[in-house]
Amino acid sequence: MPQEPIRIIIPNLGITKSLGRIDTYNLIVTDRRSIFAKLTNEIMQEAIKRRRAKAEAEGKGFFGKWKAQMQGFNMYTDAYTEMTPDQILAETQGNWSIDNSSIRGMKFSADIDDEGGQTYYYTEITTMTEKLKFKSDYNPKDLFSRAYGSK
Repeated sequence: MPQEPIRIIIPNLGITKSLGRIDTYNLIVTDRRSIFAKLTNEIMQEAIKRRRAKAEAEGKGFFGKWKAQMQGFNMYTDAYTEMTPDQILAETQGNWSIDNSSIRGMKFSADIDDEGGQTYYYTEITTMTEKLKFKSDYNPKDLFSRAYGSK
C-alpha cells in the first residue's frame, strides 16, 4: 500500500452554518487529497488530556501542565502527524475529503468587524463541483500557498 504523507496542516478554518454557528475544521493536505477534520468538543478534550499527561510525564509543575493544557485547547494538530489519512477521515463523523486534482482555484479576502475591530480572513476553494468557503481569525494564505502552490 503506497504511503500518503501529510504535506501541511492548516488549523482552525470555520464554515458558517445557520443562526451564526460555525463548524471548525483542521485541513490536512496530502499529495493526493485534502482532508477536512472537524474539531469537536470531544476531540478538544482529548487533546487537552494528552498534552497535560505529556507535561506531567516530562516532570512539569502546575504552570507547565496548565500551559500545555491551554495549547491543547487552541489546536489539535500534533495528533494528525501520528495518524494516517484514513484514520483522520474515520476519526469523527463530520470529517470529509476532496481530491486535490479537483481544485480549480482559490480566492482570499479579509474583512474588519465593525463592532470589535477584529480582522477575519476568508478563503474560497473552487472545485469542479462546488465552492467551499472558510473563515479564520488569522491569514492562512501562506499556508495554502505552501500546500497547493499557485492554484
